[in-house]
Amino acid sequence: MSHVARVAIDRVDETLEYRERRSPWIDQAYRDLKKVVKKAGTVRIVARKAGADRYMVVVGHHLLKAAKECGLRDVDLLVMDVNGCQTTREDLLVFRLGVEEILLRAVADPL
Repeated sequence: MSHVARVAIDRVDETLEYRERRSPWIDQAYRDLKKVVKKAGTVRIVARKAGADRYMVVVGHHLLKAAKECGLRDVDLLVMDVNGCQTTREDLLVFRLGVEEILLRAVADPL
């Protein structure tokens, strides 16, 4: 089960795996992503609960980084209950690839 919530950006954390790995983005692609985020004024990130008032990013690490750099105070989270359902790592990877395709299209044809 999942739900959407608007939360303060400082309550959303990156995974340790992401901080260590940091998938390579071309500088221009990241600058274009930031332009899209700034123009939209919001982002939706997939996350899971990580404590009473904390969330951990599942998909959308670059969006979170761009949102912070653009000065957004809040983000929309699709909060997934990864413990209470049969969501697998493969499911999340397929979802992530879909999100990345949407982002690349948005960058190619900005709002």
